[in-house]
Amino acid sequence: MVMKKERKVNTSGKPKHSLDVNRSDGKSGTRTAATVRRLKMYKTKPKRNAKGKILKNPLQEKDLPNTRIQPDRRWFGNTRVVDQKALEHFRDELHNKLSSNYNVILKERMLPMSLLQDHTKQAKAHLLDVEPFKDAFGPQRKRKRPKLLAADYESLIKRAGGSQDAFEEKAAAAPPSVQGNEADGLRDLVRHTMFEKGQSKRIWGELYKVIDSSDVVVQ
Repeated sequence: MVMKKERKVNTSGKPKHSLDVNRSDGKSGTRTAATVRRLKMYKTKPKRNAKGKILKNPLQEKDLPNTRIQPDRRWFGNTRVVDQKALEHFRDELHNKLSSNYNVILKERMLPMSLLQDHTKQAKAHLLDVEPFKDAFGPQRKRKRPKLLAADYESLIKRAGGSQDAFEEKAAAAPPSVQGNEADGLRDLVRHTMFEKGQSKRIWGELYKVIDSSDVVVQ
């Protein structure tokens, strides 16, 4: 074990203090460097500089250091608060009129959109409770092959063909007004206007101006 080296103080003269690790009087009753470090650890007085300013607080000080709050006008101004009933009423109105094309939202920045979004609960499949991750992957895996509803490749093809035929029969039985839009499984996306900001042709035109042919764009 390497002993800690203390910084030498007062090397010109002979140190006389008992808490000086550089004592070299050669007496048998002097304190060792380890004893001096242990006794220095017991000191509970704060360290101050020449002007009396505290540089280091003691280890177990009961008094907390003084703090001062920065003066600012914002501490005395009005804050934006909203009642839960008003927030719930506004959330219901927004949910009812969100898909309407004749209603717009004015001063959208003043609204707490994160509080107005209604997060519907979706049914979760607790797959990790049935089969943990370590049983399917990793060095301690127990599953040798994936679990499929078909025993072999031919039965898998037959099952896929049956599902395709059932889908085509359902699409053929649909009324003509639905066949043109949702028969192929595609429909127009209903998107709020707040998500289309920054995607206009003017923004893309400015982007193409600053991008050179030698630049690499990762999307």
